[in-house]
Amino acid sequence: MINNYNNVKQKPLKNTALSFYFILMCAYIILKAYRNSFDSANESQGGIWNILNALFVFIGFLYCTGLLKKKYKFPEPIRTGLVYGILVWIFALFTLPDFTVSSIFSLIVAPYFIFTVCAYFSIASKGITQANKRMFFICFYIIAAFSLYLMLLRSQENLDNQSDAYFLLCLLPFALMWKEGRKIILPICAVCVVVIMSSKRAGALAIIAALFIFFIVDFIIGKTNIETFKKIGWFLVIAILLYFVLSFVINRFDINIIERFKTLATDGGSSRDKIYKGVWEAFKAAPFWNKLTGYGISAITRIYGRHTSCHDDFLEILYDYGFVICIVFILFYIKSFLVCLEMIRYKFYGASAYAASLCISLVMSLFSNYAITMTHITGMAVFWGVVLAEWKIFLIENNIKNKKGVRKPI
Repeated sequence: MINNYNNVKQKPLKNTALSFYFILMCAYIILKAYRNSFDSANESQGGIWNILNALFVFIGFLYCTGLLKKKYKFPEPIRTGLVYGILVWIFALFTLPDFTVSSIFSLIVAPYFIFTVCAYFSIASKGITQANKRMFFICFYIIAAFSLYLMLLRSQENLDNQSDAYFLLCLLPFALMWKEGRKIILPICAVCVVVIMSSKRAGALAIIAALFIFFIVDFIIGKTNIETFKKIGWFLVIAILLYFVLSFVINRFDINIIERFKTLATDGGSSRDKIYKGVWEAFKAAPFWNKLTGYGISAITRIYGRHTSCHDDFLEILYDYGFVICIVFILFYIKSFLVCLEMIRYKFYGASAYAASLCISLVMSLFSNYAITMTHITGMAVFWGVVLAEWKIFLIENNIKNKKGVRKPI
C-alpha cells in the first residue's frame, strides 16, 4: 500500500525513548504469553509483566498530569478515555472489597489501556524516526515467531488456551501504517496464520473486518488514479496469496475454525449467550444505585466464579462500573470514529490503519474481555498512542487547525 508517508516533510530527529518503550512492550507481551502458556496455574500477582503494567499506567499518569515538564493537549479520544479512567478509579475505590496488595494492584491498573495510550502518545509526540520503526518491526517479528511457536505447540498438544494470538493481531495496524507495497504481505500473512491456527472465531472476524475496512479506506485516501490502481492491484495479490496460504495451513494442521463457525447456533459462542443473558438479568435486578455505580472491579466473577469473564467489554463495564462509565466508554469509541473520519477527510496516511484498529477493537470488545483487562489490548493501546501522535504531527506540519472553525485544506 502507498501510505504517502514520505509526502510529509519531517525534520531529522532522534527519539530513543520510543524505541526503548517498544522493547518494553515486546518484553511484556512475550512474558505474558509465556506465563499464559506455561505458568497459567500461578495465581500470584507477582511477575515482571505486572510491573510493566503498573509502569505503563504510572508513566501515562505522569504525562497526563503534566509532571514531566510539559503538558500535552491530548486528542478527543484520549481526553474521553481519561474521563473513563478517572471515573473507574473513583467508582472502583468506593466499591473495593478490601485493601490487600492484590486489590490495590487491580485498582491501579483498572484503567490500564488509556494510560498506556497516554504514555506512548506523549513519547511519540516528540517525533517518530526510521530507527523507531525498525525497532518496532524487530519486536513485531519476535512476537510473531513466538506466537507461531505457541500455536504449533498447541496444535500438537491440543491445548485449549489459544487467545495469545490476539497479542499479534493487535499489532497488525502498525504494519498496515508503516509498510507499503509488497512489504506489507509478510506481516499480514504472519498475523493471519497465527489467528487461524488459534481457531479463535472472534480473531478471524476481527482480521477479516479490519483488512476489508483498511483497503476500502486506503482506496478513498488515494490521491491519484495511478495510486488507486496500484492499491487495487496489491489488494488482489494479497487476497489470492492469503487464500492459498490459509488453505494450506488449515489442511496441514487440521484446523477446525470453519466447523466452529458452523456450531455458533448450537454452542451459543462457547456459551456466551448464557453468560450475556445472566449478566444482563443480574444488572436489571440490581438496585438503582448499583446500576449507576456498579459493583466494583471484577464483580462479574461473583456470578460465574473466579476464572470466568463476561466476554464483552460493554456488558462487563456496565455491571462492574455502572451505566455512567459504560456511556463514557461508548463515547470513547464514538470520538475515535469521528477522528478517523477527520483523518480520511485530510487523507492522512495513517487513516486506513486507524480504521482497521477500530474494527479489531470493536470486535474484540464485543466478543471478549479486551479494554477492561491488561493483556491483549496492550499492543493496540500502544498503536493508538503512536498513530494519534503522528496525526498531531501531520496536522502541525500541514498547518491544519484541528479545532472548531475554519480548516485549511491540504
